Amino acid sequence: MERKPIDDLQEITIPKDAQSHMPLPKKPEKSADMNSKVSALFAEPDFEEDILSDAKEIVPADLSKKTSIKPITKGEEAEAVPEKSLDVIPVKQRSVRSNPTRRKPATQVKPEVKPQVKPEVKPQVKPEVKPQVKPEVKPQVKPETKRKQAPETAQAKAEESQETLQPQIAEPENPKKKRKTSPRNLILTIIIILAACGLLFSGYKLFTIISGYKKGNDTYKEIEHIVKPAPSQEEEKFTVDVKALKEMNEDAQGYIYCKDVLSYPIVQCDNNDYYLTHLFNGEWNSCGCLFIDCNIPDGLEAKNCIIYGHNMNDGSMFASLYKYDDEAFYQTHKEFDVFTEGHHYIYKVFSLFVTPVDGFVYTTDFFSDEDFVNFLNVAADCCPYETEYGELTADRKVITMSTCLGNDDDAHRFVVMLIRDREVLE
Repeated sequence: MERKPIDDLQEITIPKDAQSHMPLPKKPEKSADMNSKVSALFAEPDFEEDILSDAKEIVPADLSKKTSIKPITKGEEAEAVPEKSLDVIPVKQRSVRSNPTRRKPATQVKPEVKPQVKPEVKPQVKPEVKPQVKPEVKPQVKPETKRKQAPETAQAKAEESQETLQPQIAEPENPKKKRKTSPRNLILTIIIILAACGLLFSGYKLFTIISGYKKGNDTYKEIEHIVKPAPSQEEEKFTVDVKALKEMNEDAQGYIYCKDVLSYPIVQCDNNDYYLTHLFNGEWNSCGCLFIDCNIPDGLEAKNCIIYGHNMNDGSMFASLYKYDDEAFYQTHKEFDVFTEGHHYIYKVFSLFVTPVDGFVYTTDFFSDEDFVNFLNVAADCCPYETEYGELTADRKVITMSTCLGNDDDAHRFVVMLIRDREVLE
């Protein structure tokens, strides 16, 4: 392509068909590289020739004839002079300045910068970041958790089954260690031991009580067979050999009997404690024996002879006295047989009531006969129902049978009073 001088150039008109092929000028990006290129471009001696050559490359050769370019003076801008045709697009002609370093960058450099920056940045960032991050994280984390949760091979399953079996086999050892060191387990074991000891002790006590009852009953039945002869066919009365009783036990004072109520020997010693826990034969037993108060020297011949006895749970000893709470029972059991050495007396029930342990009924010393008669009248008035006892005189003898209530009340006693009615002569 031949170069022409600036003066020979004509005004350029661009038809509409060529507008689509021509790139539109855009504002150049400000950068240090661009400024260096522009300054180097204007510093060359053939600056004018380069501009013309560039202009001819942009505008096609066929269209150069229809356009003309006017010379531009200093400080003015050239405008494209359109011809008569309306389809021509004006193109501005730039004047050549004396100082090329102050000129603005050419518009032809714009299309060269943008296509170089855009395609280079996008393909470099996207393919490098995505494939490097995703494949590194997934294969490291997920396969490890999956292997623990769900083993893929049979060997892994066998290993996990062995791991599960090992703690089951080792479990029996750990609880033993915990029981030794745990205070809760120690307390439980102590409670169990105490409960077992309590059961054993209560069983032992129950056994001793039952065996004691049996032992006492057997002992007194043997005594009854010895001292009481067989009853006659006419009467059911019997006699007791008190001398035989004293040979068995020197503390023996007599014998008391009432059918369906009681049948026991009577003793007396120098204290009121021994026969609480000893049988007539001297063996230790909770049943004890019927005994006279040690403070009564006259014994069964005293004006008020007090006899103590236990209220046993099996109905033995004085437990049967509570039957007299029923008046009907009294009507069929009004009399008692009392035997002393050489004598057989009949006593009648004349009063029964609950009294304090220090009540008047325990009086044994009387100042006069009148005091004793008053004592008998007061005792008779305490009875809940009427009894048959005859005239109360100073020559009458009384037996007061005293026993506990059986309800843990140590302040009161239950008494049944007998009054001598007559003597049986053989």
